Parts: sequence; C-alpha cells; structure tokens
Amino acid sequence: DQQRRIAEVLLAVDEAFEAARANASNIAALRTSKLFELYRRGVRDSRFIDTPLGKRPAEWEVAPLGTHYEVQLGKMMSPKAISGDSQRPYLRNANVQWNRLDLADVATMSFNEREATKFELQHGDILACEGRHVGKSAIWRNEIPGACYQKALHRIRALDDEQVPEFLLFQMEHHSLSGIFADQIGETTIPHLPAERLRAIHFGFPKKAEQRSIADEIQKLDSAAEAARTQLEACRGLMTALLDQVVSESRTS
Repeated sequence: DQQRRIAEVLLAVDEAFEAARANASNIAALRTSKLFELYRRGVRDSRFIDTPLGKRPAEWEVAPLGTHYEVQLGKMMSPKAISGDSQRPYLRNANVQWNRLDLADVATMSFNEREATKFELQHGDILACEGRHVGKSAIWRNEIPGACYQKALHRIRALDDEQVPEFLLFQMEHHSLSGIFADQIGETTIPHLPAERLRAIHFGFPKKAEQRSIADEIQKLDSAAEAARTQLEACRGLMTALLDQVVSESRTS
C-alpha cells in the first residue's frame, strides 16, 4: 500500500516536471519570436522603409553603432600586469554569458592610474565578447566597484542620454541570432570582431520611450523564463528526493 502511494506521488511529480519543462520551452520559443518581432517591427503600427538592416519602422534611426555608443577594447594581459602592483579585479570572456554575468571567478591584474581611468567599468556599460562567441553580451551594474576589463571584451558605452542599454543588449542578441554578426566575421577558424568593425555595424535606434518599452517586454519574458526554470529545478529536486527515499526504504525492508 505504501509503495502504491509512493508510485502515485512519483507519477504526479513526473507529470508536474513534464508540464514545467513544456512551459519553459514555450516561454523560450515565445521570447525568440518576440525578440525578432520587436526589433524588426517595433511596438507601434508603422510604415516601413528599406534600411541596411532590411525593412524597419520609418521613424527609427538606423545607423552604425558608433553613432550612439563608444566601443573600446580592454587591457592586454601580460606577465607584468598579472604580477604587478595596483591590482584590480577585471572581467574576461569567461565572465560574460548571454544577458548575464558570471562573477564566481574574477581574476585580478595591475592597472596604473591612467589605465584605471581608461578601463574602469561604469554602471550601464555593455560588455561584449570580441572573439569566439562574438556578440555575447551582458550589462555591468557595478557589481564589483572599481573593476576593469581585458582586451578580449568590448566595452560599449552610451554617448548620449537617449539610449537605453538594455535595448541595445537585446538587439545584440537579435543580431547574433539573425546572422548579422556572422556576416561581418566571414569564414574564420576562430570568430573575431574587431572594434572598428563592430562600430560600423548598423543597429536600430527608436526614440528612448520605445527603446524602454521594447526592453521591458523582453525583460518580462526573461522573468517568466527564470520562474519556469526555478519550477523545473524544484520538480527535479523533488523527484530525486523521492527516488532516493524509495531506494533507501527498499534496502531496509
């Protein structure tokens, strides 16, 4: 009788797990669809015009990234920098994931006063991978005050107050998924996007209010995706605990 009850619970948890997995998959698909829709059509009913990016809303400015953002590579690593004085934490490729930072392992190296001024990160900076996973980006929110960054990363910083960094962050993802970055790189063994080429790539720049609205739409889906992942992990953990209990009881019976 107890085994039957355990089997019923396991079945219920398994069904909940499958439902959670389907929900997470559906949200991911919706997010990708919404990303393409919003970054090609905007949030308003508009007439569309031909641009270097294809059809885009007529009221959008489509311009090279360098028109509204500064693009700068970080400090080159060297044995002297690793062992020198004035050590500061710095970010490298491994710390930048899609739309998030992994700060579990942050290295340090030496930055003199001039270098610290040049390479210190500010809240709202976008960090983008220059090689291998080209365009993979995340926003810096001053998680580690005084941190800098290395040459394998582009620092993308708004040149005016009309730009919403989160909007550009998600457009970086759009450009990666749609092949725009790949078209700029060509066929190479190790993908590589120099700063001057990144500055020249065209992006869409609607008015600030629309940038904020589009970014908010994607962030809502990201929040839903995170909740779905949490639910999925909870179901997985419960299933593991129940199976462990069944195994333990079978050994003692």
